[in-house]
Amino acid sequence: HVMGTWRDGSVKWLLVDFRVDLHPAQNRTVFLEWGDVTPKAIENPVAVNDLIVNNGVIKAKFRGDTDFMPWLKVKTHEGWRDIFRGKPGIQLCFKDNNGTEYTSGVRASSVKIEEPGDLRTVVRVDGEHATTDGRALCPFTLRFHFYANSGEIKLLHNFVFNGDPELLKVADMSVKIGLDLDGITLSEFGGGNSCRFFQEAVFLQETDEKYRFLVDGKNPRTGDRTHGYVNITG
Repeated sequence: HVMGTWRDGSVKWLLVDFRVDLHPAQNRTVFLEWGDVTPKAIENPVAVNDLIVNNGVIKAKFRGDTDFMPWLKVKTHEGWRDIFRGKPGIQLCFKDNNGTEYTSGVRASSVKIEEPGDLRTVVRVDGEHATTDGRALCPFTLRFHFYANSGEIKLLHNFVFNGDPELLKVADMSVKIGLDLDGITLSEFGGGNSCRFFQEAVFLQETDEKYRFLVDGKNPRTGDRTHGYVNITG
């Protein structure tokens, strides 16, 4: 997909989607060649129908509502199973220095397919954090990346602080995802200090240079930065 061109019409920026097997933090050199090449068939391409994204492995429903992603299903031997625990399945929370909490579950969000494609599809969600009495703060954008024949979802979270910096400070910002993995949960966080945890695992990015893991209320690991992936299986 051409993202930008030079004045003569030649390509300046090109977005290329491709599949490659890599371990966490592994590097590999790839080459892009121009020519008449017949693309290989894609196994379980990403399909979207009525804001339901389906790649044969996972299936997610989106809607313009306070609960913008009401269910997320995985394919099992018994069929499709919803792995969200409680409603909403995904909730953004923001707390200021006065203790006031703003969440994504008060005002309806808007949803659109930002980048459709057989190999990768991006769903964009735009909304605002708000208090229960309707006060809004910090508009946010979520981008969900779905890949063909893959159980992985890449989530990008952006927000804009539009409050008075002299009066309000960001005390806490979190993305809460309640999962029901049939009682067996194994979580792995990427980076140099990757760990595996059972039961409840919480990742806290305290500053841009410091994070810590909380496991069942304990604090076994700390570090500076991770590579950003989370793997949850059950």
